[in-house]
Amino acid sequence: MQHAPRPSAPFAAALAALAMAFAGCAAPDTGSEPPVRPETASYDAHRAERPASPAVLRAMLRGSGLSDARVEDAVRASRPGVLLVREGERAAALAGGESRVGGAPLMPPDAPWPTRGGFRLVHVAQLDLDAIGGRVPGLPRSGLMQFFMDIGDLDLSRALSSPTGLDPVVIWQRRRDGLVLRRDGPADWGPDPIPMGLTPVFSTPLPGDTAFAEWSPADRLRYERVMMEPRVIDQVGGRPFELQEDPVLGAALRGAGVDPQRLLPGPLPAFGDRRAVREYNRRWTRRAVALARPGDWTMLLQLETAPGDGMWGDAGTMTFAVRTADLRERRFDRVLGEMASH
Repeated sequence: MQHAPRPSAPFAAALAALAMAFAGCAAPDTGSEPPVRPETASYDAHRAERPASPAVLRAMLRGSGLSDARVEDAVRASRPGVLLVREGERAAALAGGESRVGGAPLMPPDAPWPTRGGFRLVHVAQLDLDAIGGRVPGLPRSGLMQFFMDIGDLDLSRALSSPTGLDPVVIWQRRRDGLVLRRDGPADWGPDPIPMGLTPVFSTPLPGDTAFAEWSPADRLRYERVMMEPRVIDQVGGRPFELQEDPVLGAALRGAGVDPQRLLPGPLPAFGDRRAVREYNRRWTRRAVALARPGDWTMLLQLETAPGDGMWGDAGTMTFAVRTADLRERRFDRVLGEMASH
């Protein structure tokens, strides 16, 4: 099932304005700082996808040339999470139990199927919380968590016609007694249910992410020498993969009722002036973070487009986030959805 990109959402539009200034620019200007060049022969061999713990991350970064303050910045920006991996792809993956993408959910036989606006929703994912076993702070430790969305039409016209159209219905099945596979939904997401194994990680940002907006280009390069772009994006909890922007920041801005375009700090810088663009982006990020407080939010789930799955826009990602205070109160009716697309 192919899904159309989300059109002209305020957050995407604001970030697109920033991105315009980067188009066709030369390599990043590091200012007066000395360039940092990786040793090409050992570059990939010494980088890691994601560390297993804060201690491992600190040990990795302290050999990179970053200051202790920058190392702690990276640790604070990272989050414990669990990667969802296709069963059989990684021998070390833990059994995922009933965790799956798409397919039929386990529900009471007489429970009404989730709807929105009179339309039956599509089951997107099911998480086995017993298998996750408390590895993601704030999540319930038992039961099943299920995500349903209004993505039954091929072009997502219904969902995209409303600012809240991509927000999910999230159901927490606290007990498994009496649950059955419900195959009476409108459609499966993707051709078949995809079972998932679990890999606990300490999920880290990428060098260009919002978390490092205040870092110099040289420090970002030092960090990049150690941390590589992850091969597995699907995850429960953790730090979101930023395809275009920070999706948790996007949810936080929407939750706060803030129009991101109003945060643009004046006219765009001159085309090709990367220093000016970097400062422009820094100022926008400071404003957005101060108003939306994304640190008060928790990412529940992030899904990428992958073979056998449905498609999020043009090979994009779908992220579900909720205020941490609402998560503590189990207010899953307040979970927001953010889609990013190429």
